[in-house]
Amino acid sequence: LGCPDALEKLTHQFIVTGATVIKRPLSAKEASQNRDAVARFLYDRLFKWLIGYINSALDGPDKTDRSTCIGLLDIFGFERFEKNSLEQLLIN
Repeated sequence: LGCPDALEKLTHQFIVTGATVIKRPLSAKEASQNRDAVARFLYDRLFKWLIGYINSALDGPDKTDRSTCIGLLDIFGFERFEKNSLEQLLIN
């Protein structure tokens, strides 16, 4: 990620009080929650970028032609939303 101290940031809590910085190690559960939150954030950003890229590729030259789309088929049938989210994809 280009962040040499990423492990420390995920496994410790930093509390700033005035000019003093207190570093407290996190429990394994807390560190796991931090890791999962970062992973969700990264997947969400990647998903939004990917959807934006696909939408711009599908858009017509005047940006009003919406004759092409991508739908998701799940056990309940096709779903089409104005705005998709990573959570919606994961549910499907």
